[in-house]
Amino acid sequence: MRDLKILKKHFDFTDDDLAANREGRLSERQTLKFQAELTTASLQQASVIVALLIVYVLTIVFFALLGQFGAQLGNAICIAVVVWFALMIAVIQLSVFVLIRFVRWSIPNDSHWIYKRIRRFKSAEWQALSRSVVSRTAGQLRFQSDGEHDYLFLGDEEFMNNVMVENDERLWELEEGQAYAIYFVPNVMWITAVEPIENPVGEA
Repeated sequence: MRDLKILKKHFDFTDDDLAANREGRLSERQTLKFQAELTTASLQQASVIVALLIVYVLTIVFFALLGQFGAQLGNAICIAVVVWFALMIAVIQLSVFVLIRFVRWSIPNDSHWIYKRIRRFKSAEWQALSRSVVSRTAGQLRFQSDGEHDYLFLGDEEFMNNVMVENDERLWELEEGQAYAIYFVPNVMWITAVEPIENPVGEA
């Protein structure tokens, strides 16, 4: 994967994005993109919390009813408990699915009340994102494994491994032995752009 056009599609960046990254900053498009990702992540977390609250309320109702009608159920109480847990799993999956679909529908519309509320609580984080510095590292790409973990090197420097929280699986699809320059936001390790280079000398 050495063709810049393929890399732009694979890592989702444009010529303007690459130009901004070479200057050590995010482009306006990338800032908006990462802001949307932050918002989506926040709403997905909220979706899981809402689903768990639903299960908590239903659990209280279930055991309240069980205490009232348990004697009438007799041996069937075991079946009722199994059915209950199966129902709860289905409720969690359905709740998360519906809420995440709703999130994906609402995010593109920045006038939506959910988007405005998240933007309010995430304003400081968004402002920090807009000031993010883009770093560059370059060198000949190689992979290494110790039998348990996989490591990605640029030149002699380890850049990423497959157990990092920030592991970006797209990087592992690059061509080993080729020289690349990788642009990224430190700390969060967002990969912003990747370009092929002729000079394999690494930079941090």
